[in-house]
Amino acid sequence: MNEIRVSIILPVYNGALYLAHQLDSIIPMLAKNDEIVISYDQSTDDTLKIVKEYELKNSRISVFINNGERGVWQNSINALNHARGKYILPCDQDDEWINNKINIMVSALENSGAVVATHDGYVCDANLNIIPPSIFDRCNTNGSLVRNFLKNSVSGCCLAYRSEIKGIFSNTPFTPDASDQWAALGAIVIGKLEIVHDKLIKHRIHDSNYTPKRKRKMRTILWGRFLLTCNLVWLLFHRKEYQISCGSKC
Repeated sequence: MNEIRVSIILPVYNGALYLAHQLDSIIPMLAKNDEIVISYDQSTDDTLKIVKEYELKNSRISVFINNGERGVWQNSINALNHARGKYILPCDQDDEWINNKINIMVSALENSGAVVATHDGYVCDANLNIIPPSIFDRCNTNGSLVRNFLKNSVSGCCLAYRSEIKGIFSNTPFTPDASDQWAALGAIVIGKLEIVHDKLIKHRIHDSNYTPKRKRKMRTILWGRFLLTCNLVWLLFHRKEYQISCGSKC
């Protein structure tokens, strides 16, 4: 009865503007045995004050300071390292979760036997006005290893995965160019990527988003693909460590 079902991992940095709204959208969806794990990178706004207030009010919320290397990747790994749930749901600090997202994604993983699942969502402006097309349509989301290697088709804020594969993030030899792309490729290599067509978030686009708004230089893209190839080779050698027994569903 004390087993944690879902860990929502939320790395935060200078997120004061939208953070409370995001947490308020998630908390009503939580089961008694779910948790929100927040990792805090040193910020210049009231982010720490906000998350500490939520931690005091709700026993299912825990805040951990990222004392290691700064940045989105290490901040996310810090949250992941403190996650205790059977299922992991990454979370952006400035979105809004909708339509019973947590239960739908848990059911998708359980019913499909997939190691990773991704869902669709609305793209919105800073005021959450919807801007078509949807995330799936923008990214051409698919389950192909080759196509996802050449161009990432999943969004990190739409992922859910089994805790047994946490090691493909924390143990990977090179920091992935895009953690969501790495999650998709890892799922395809060691098991299955489940695609859920429900729209379960409002993904907010604003001036302070982490996602780059300009096209990257070719040498940056090529270097990222080289590191991704190295990580895939590593995973192929270690795939048995992360493969999950799920019977005929796999």
